[in-house]
Amino acid sequence: MKKHLLKLFIIIVFILTAASIIIRKDLRNMYNYNTSADYEYNFKENSAEIIKLNLENDGFLFPLIQSAPDTLFIKIRVNSSLAAQILEPYIQIFYKETKQKQYFERGARGIRYLNISHLSASGLPKTGEKVFLKGRHIKWQKEAELVIFKNENPDKKRILIIAAHPDDAEIAAFGLYSHRDSYIVTITAGDSGDFQYGDIYPDEKLHYFEKGKMRVWDSITVPFFGGITPDRVLNLGYFDGTLKKMHDHPSMAVSSIHTQIKDINVFRSYNLSNLVPKNSGEATWLNLWSMI
Repeated sequence: MKKHLLKLFIIIVFILTAASIIIRKDLRNMYNYNTSADYEYNFKENSAEIIKLNLENDGFLFPLIQSAPDTLFIKIRVNSSLAAQILEPYIQIFYKETKQKQYFERGARGIRYLNISHLSASGLPKTGEKVFLKGRHIKWQKEAELVIFKNENPDKKRILIIAAHPDDAEIAAFGLYSHRDSYIVTITAGDSGDFQYGDIYPDEKLHYFEKGKMRVWDSITVPFFGGITPDRVLNLGYFDGTLKKMHDHPSMAVSSIHTQIKDINVFRSYNLSNLVPKNSGEATWLNLWSMI
């Protein structure tokens, strides 16, 4: 009987160990980074106000805040459960009639930031009022910090948006730059990534050339809908996925990963602005740096 129990125990341990290895491999493939690492931001350099918080198992008492904030984060240290290796953990925030969920990565552990900005939008809690938290497959430590931002009014400022790829500025900053004194610069043509249009362009070189061309057009034309005239929008035409290589070898000219195009003017020529740089068509870090 004891031998059978021992065998059963060994089998269970083997299964759990194998499952753990498979899950960890899947997590690496899913996120391409260590989900147990801390999120590291130095918000103090960005003029954030930081207040110490004491979290309980079910929430926290809202502290005294001098002026109404625009953005609120809780710097929180979390530890997800075993179930969170296969299910996305989340924290629910409850205040009066409002309820919101924030999901974290599977296997999340370490410092994270819980976005509670909706509390400001829906009516800031009074000092000492309880904000309730409920975790699903995740727990948190008591020591935390409330990170508070007050946004500057951008209406009377000149705004420069610099984006690495097409879509970045359009998705992240359209509401900021629209109908203001804005300029938008996109560094790359976006001529890499997934093979999304294979049914239309089965040839790889043609596919990524057309993809880059469409994404350049996207980066140039979408700002029109926000009232930004063509002379204020630029795509520099550098090749997607090559900036690190350019940085590491500043004087070396790189080519497009998929099309082997070497001249950035192939994509840069679609600009309508007179601000297009006049330097050579070589994709080098020195050429990019010379614009600053």
